[in-house]
Amino acid sequence: MKKSRLAVIISVVLVFTIFLQLSVGAVVSLQTTREKNVRFENLIYAQIAEISYSTREISAIKTLYDFSGNVYTLVELIPIGYMIFHDASGLFVEIGLDSPSPFLGEYRNLFYGGPSFYFVLDGTLLSHTIVESEFDVAQIQGFSATTSKMNEYLLGISDRTVVRYIRYGVLPQNVTSIEELVSVEVLSGVINSPMSTTFHVPGAWGIQELRTNAQMGFLAGGNCGYIAAGMLMLWHRNVINTNFITSTFLVTHVNGLISFRNADFTRHLISNHGSGGNSTAFSISGTLNSYMRARGFRYVAPIHVVPTTASIIRNLNEHRSPYILFGSLEDPSGGNKVNHAVLVYGHSNNMLIAHFGWEGFSNVFVRGIWGTGTMVNRNV
Repeated sequence: MKKSRLAVIISVVLVFTIFLQLSVGAVVSLQTTREKNVRFENLIYAQIAEISYSTREISAIKTLYDFSGNVYTLVELIPIGYMIFHDASGLFVEIGLDSPSPFLGEYRNLFYGGPSFYFVLDGTLLSHTIVESEFDVAQIQGFSATTSKMNEYLLGISDRTVVRYIRYGVLPQNVTSIEELVSVEVLSGVINSPMSTTFHVPGAWGIQELRTNAQMGFLAGGNCGYIAAGMLMLWHRNVINTNFITSTFLVTHVNGLISFRNADFTRHLISNHGSGGNSTAFSISGTLNSYMRARGFRYVAPIHVVPTTASIIRNLNEHRSPYILFGSLEDPSGGNKVNHAVLVYGHSNNMLIAHFGWEGFSNVFVRGIWGTGTMVNRNV
């Protein structure tokens, strides 16, 4: 009887001890998670302070997945803005402090295919959050190849200093705060590159201020390449030669901005110089060459296949002219392919500064892998 009672007591003590250990472990784990979250928020605010004079507050933090299962963190800001962070590399892949979050109002099944590719899964339907583009889940399995390449690229240039700070709270010996760390990163570059200083092409303000659909010549229906081409020709008209575009397509605003009146110039490019409605670097290069020949200008738009961020930055610095860049989510099996063209007009800290050709997305910092590109050079 006494042995039985002793066994019960020992059992109770063991159970209590195990419970206590589990409880302590859970508390420690929760505390560690909270500390990581605080450090991540510190990083966010330090990054904002480095690139903007305006303050922002975090309104929501959401988890995004690419088509390979890799994790990104979306930070939504108020009064406006968003940032997308690649967790494993410690790098921001998008920063749009003047743009609404592409996942605003969405909370579940959020998928990210790289800059400009934002999707929500509803049942078996994958829908782009900004443009009218939908795919069945069975149709897009091949997209994982592209997102895997993106993940590998980011890991290859990862910022281990930032990763160590978020995970363990460790800063380099010569750095005393996260604000100083971000300032050092911005000034010297994540990979210690001389290309990390901020640069805008001349007249960049005239691109950045094209904020409404009418001003940028937006035309729905997969015409992103023609919209980017129109903005490129508008830049040439405003900076190089006023004869690039006739004034009937344009309007001058009270702040001095010269923009499109509506989408008529985009329609003109498609109808008179387009390639059957296709919007790729190959067709847009042909459209630009056709248009410039018709206007009597000795300029050419060469095609750049799979440009790197470094090569784009070199072209921006050398030619001091904007660059049309196509990103691509491609199914290597030959199935669906999703393209989007943006107009790059600057760079900062090894990120490109681009106009996405959408209302509200005229000043977005991006980092990633690219499909094809083109720009206009003088043919001398």
